[in-house]
Amino acid sequence: MDRVRKISETYPIFKQVEKATGGQVKGEYFFVAVALALFFALFSKSTANPLTNMFAVLLIANSATSVIVSKATLEMSNVKHIISYLLTFSIFTTIDSLLPFINRRIPFYYHAKLVFFYYLSIRRTQLTEYLNTNLYSCAYDTLRRVSEVDVKEKIKTAQSEASKKVKDLSESLKDVHPTKEE
Repeated sequence: MDRVRKISETYPIFKQVEKATGGQVKGEYFFVAVALALFFALFSKSTANPLTNMFAVLLIANSATSVIVSKATLEMSNVKHIISYLLTFSIFTTIDSLLPFINRRIPFYYHAKLVFFYYLSIRRTQLTEYLNTNLYSCAYDTLRRVSEVDVKEKIKTAQSEASKKVKDLSESLKDVHPTKEE
């Protein structure tokens, strides 16, 4: 229970509930109750996606808003963590909307998604650093190479090659089938 207490102490809402009830409802017990309610609510197909998305946003909301309102110099690793988290969240949201059947194919999909975003939100796990080095830096390099391609030049080259082939083809057809004038 010590581990649960430590986790519940990182979220101020559980401390506030304990304070509001005069210590009758312990923060760690309220945390367990919320976790169990969330666990069972994720079995409902109609509430699972909005719940996981809502909790995923709430997990990073405090860090993101503190960066926005901060007047001090920002720590770059913290900003990278938030950006990486939000980029991963947007990728998951896009995949969920493009492949709506994915939750039926993967057992406990929303449970796994919620646990993944929970661990992604914790800086100590360094999961965002892993994603940054192994996924997002490679994606950045690929996008940079794609954006360096001069599309207009490629189109001009393709058009000139196509017109040259059409000209050669028409000349070869003239040799095979002479026109009426000849």
